[in-house]
Amino acid sequence: MIRCFYLALILSSCAIDTSSINNSNYKFDSTVPLDIQFHITKGLIENNASEISFSEYSVDEYKILAGSSIRPLENEIKVSLSITAVLDNESYELSYIIKKIYNTNELNPLAENQRKEFIVMQSLDEIVQQINMEISKIEMQSIKSW
Repeated sequence: MIRCFYLALILSSCAIDTSSINNSNYKFDSTVPLDIQFHITKGLIENNASEISFSEYSVDEYKILAGSSIRPLENEIKVSLSITAVLDNESYELSYIIKKIYNTNELNPLAENQRKEFIVMQSLDEIVQQINMEISKIEMQSIKSW
């Protein structure tokens, strides 16, 4: 009985707090999955934007077939995300697309799926860095215009 209580206590404390994801600064469209929302909000730096809306998240995969084998030799992954940032009562719409091509010479299909996941997360990190840079640039321009 006591073991079950401790197990329940430990499992409930390991839950992800989703209230911090959906705070007033960030709005997410239904196209952005919850794990991607968490990854995005974790990577963003503090800014003065009153609201940042994320929409049109997509991951597209294109297989490049060549040679005598039936398997594709290369895959192209395209990760895209659109944002709308409201800063000093001005709205800025930005779209980001990251394309990566990688070899598919992996014999293990599970390893190939892990590689694809890694490339998607790496592309998403690059998009978050670009978002941070753009918002910082907009903030600096608004300070400079005072």
